[in-house]
Amino acid sequence: MLRLSKMTDYGVLLMSELAKQPEYVQRAPDLAEVTHIPQPTVRKVMTALIQANLVESTRGVNGGYKLQRSPKDISVRELIHSLEGNVALTDCEVSGAKACGQSDVCGTRTNWLKINQAMRDALQNISLEDMVNTRFTPIFTMQKVVPIQLESGAQ
Repeated sequence: MLRLSKMTDYGVLLMSELAKQPEYVQRAPDLAEVTHIPQPTVRKVMTALIQANLVESTRGVNGGYKLQRSPKDISVRELIHSLEGNVALTDCEVSGAKACGQSDVCGTRTNWLKINQAMRDALQNISLEDMVNTRFTPIFTMQKVVPIQLESGAQ
């Protein structure tokens, strides 16, 4: 089964909470309470999101966390990439051509690369704003491109 790590799952949840009120700074204890994520974990995830330039932090009594950009300008792909690294279904996408013992004879690698790109494109088109919209329904279409073969002699 393909799964995101727990930290990425937490990151999406925490970012979604920030996206609900993007104009406000939210404190770690409050985020921990509303998401049921332990406060040390909230801080750890937020540190990674700050390093990825998705979240900014403010110190002090009124300090906390806030999105660096509008929720509509942050893609799910960018968020996942900031916590997981490259998004891919197969190792050959992440590790390169020599990822496995079959790389020299693999007849599916080229198509897996295309499928991985389609998945990344789909995640790129889902925003953090979409993630907090209860009416959001992702609709994606995958199309096969079939080359047109001309009859011999046809122009």
